[in-house]
Amino acid sequence: MGIPFILEKIRQARTAKKISQQEVADYLFITQSSYAKIERGESRLGLDHFLKIADYLGIDFPLLFGDSPRTSFLNDDSLAVNGTAIREHLSFYQQEFMELKQMVAEMREK
Repeated sequence: MGIPFILEKIRQARTAKKISQQEVADYLFITQSSYAKIERGESRLGLDHFLKIADYLGIDFPLLFGDSPRTSFLNDDSLAVNGTAIREHLSFYQQEFMELKQMVAEMREK
């Protein structure tokens, strides 16, 4: 998983909510063509814009990193009888957090 995967998730969220690139660009105070380049991976996505885009589109961070186990986590009937599910989900989010930290470091290097 890398930045192209995350950018595709952002694009999917934007189109699913019927939000135009222009609307997101206006929110970020950039041009539509600049935003389009970000979405295509042709322009650097700074952490500040990344956070603003996620906020504007209402994207939960775990959703950017794959299919979130949150739904199954909340509906897991076995959760009440053992803590295994909790440990598995915590492990998943810890791994995702480490990947996010690595991607942020890579973005800063560019």
